[in-house]
Amino acid sequence: MMISRSFMPSVLMMAISTVMVGCGGGGSGGDSSSSNGGGTGNPDNGNPKPVTCAESQYLEEGVCKNKAVQNIQAFPLSNLIQGHSYPLSLQTDQGLAVTFSSNTPNICSVSDGELKALNVGQCTLALTQLGTEKVLPLNSSMTVNVTCAAEQYLEKNVCVNKLKQTITPLKIKYILTESIYSLEAESSAKLPVTISSLSTVTCTYSNGELKGISAGVCTLKFTQEGDAKTLAAESQSISFDVFKASSMSDAPDINNCYAGKLSAKFRTEFLNELNTVRALHGLPSITYDYAREDEMMQTALILATNNILTHYPEVNTNCYSDIGAVGARTSSLEMGVRQNKNDYSPAESITNMVHDKLNLFAGDVGHRLWMLNPFLQKSAYGSVNAPSFKDSRFPYVIGTSYKVVYPFDNPTTAPLGVVAYPYHNYPAKYYMAGSILSISVLTDQKNFFANRNVDYAKATVVVTERSSGAKQKISNIRYENIGVPNHIQFNFDDLKKNVIYDVKLSNVLVNGQPKEYSYWFNVNDR
Repeated sequence: MMISRSFMPSVLMMAISTVMVGCGGGGSGGDSSSSNGGGTGNPDNGNPKPVTCAESQYLEEGVCKNKAVQNIQAFPLSNLIQGHSYPLSLQTDQGLAVTFSSNTPNICSVSDGELKALNVGQCTLALTQLGTEKVLPLNSSMTVNVTCAAEQYLEKNVCVNKLKQTITPLKIKYILTESIYSLEAESSAKLPVTISSLSTVTCTYSNGELKGISAGVCTLKFTQEGDAKTLAAESQSISFDVFKASSMSDAPDINNCYAGKLSAKFRTEFLNELNTVRALHGLPSITYDYAREDEMMQTALILATNNILTHYPEVNTNCYSDIGAVGARTSSLEMGVRQNKNDYSPAESITNMVHDKLNLFAGDVGHRLWMLNPFLQKSAYGSVNAPSFKDSRFPYVIGTSYKVVYPFDNPTTAPLGVVAYPYHNYPAKYYMAGSILSISVLTDQKNFFANRNVDYAKATVVVTERSSGAKQKISNIRYENIGVPNHIQFNFDDLKKNVIYDVKLSNVLVNGQPKEYSYWFNVNDR
């Protein structure tokens, strides 16, 4: 038994080894000898043992030959749009048809020789060919990315069509040399439109500003490239005249929608009066913005021609221009009817803006707050007269505007503390009975928007008549972010002229810390 256990496995191993030696030769399918080459005798008594080939070989004329390896070329498909199909047809280099199947049936399916993209993701395909008796089988795989179409986006694993958008070109009749105009545009999808000049010799556009360079024709191009959910818009362009400023008439031409030019007298009066008011509040003087004057004139033209008062004029209004419309959104406005032409002076306009009692919106003192903005460094004025078509009692309509909205990216030299109305000895001409009183607090001289750190929600205002010690009854308290940008406004009954009032503003939270401010005022005729 011991001999059998040790001998029988050796015989078996030798037999397998012999078979492998006999059939495993020839890498190119050549003949192989069936002799064991050992010279120890033939156990089959001279009868040759049947030849057995390896699985990767086949027997031909008593000789084992290697089966042919079959290959495929790269399949020309790497991406497929969800919902689309693609025909599958491929042969190996041995001329045998390849079978496709999907390993990711939730992403893609294969049926009747067609691949169908079901959902966005990575589709994995198995490629097989069973082979023949002389050709080895093929087992391979490939990956196809299923994506949304270029005009679609993926949302919650579903391809959604991107929104179409259009661009409506701006409406501009003319610009002047040596002038600057604020311009902006957006598409029907409310996306910002890129504006570029195609005629930089006559006009340039950069950082939201259109500049007139020389007389001629200016052409602007408008583009919007779309975003992840919006298709690109078809580009648009417009052309308009650039006039040399010195060659244009001072008088407006209503029929041709030309605003004219502001008189030097009005320009000087506007600047002097505005700086006079600012000085009463301890604010630094500003300079005149000559480059913005025509923008303000085109804004005033829209108001006067249509007898309207709005920061958002409609496109179908007479003499509409986007220059004037953008100017209307960045300026303080007035409109009024008059008996006589050119009798409304900038000084009168400034006075009305300061007390703001005639504001179209009750309880609003925005004109005053913009005028008393410590960060304001320059401004321009516009004033246009037009014939009245609504009221025969007043033959003229006048529109006025002055620029107040700028980037405000420069510091101010105004002192920290309150910017109040009225303040200290205050000329009575700038106060109208019942005018709203207001207080802004300057807490940061370097950053305009940092002054939003003021919270009036728990603030209290106490006004005391100094001579009698009587506390005034405060009413109509309101606060919001505007002007500095912060303010609180209020009224009190029976404000008397030539009387000193002390004002104490308490529990104002600045950066979360309570602060108190005090000042006095006396509205008088000095």
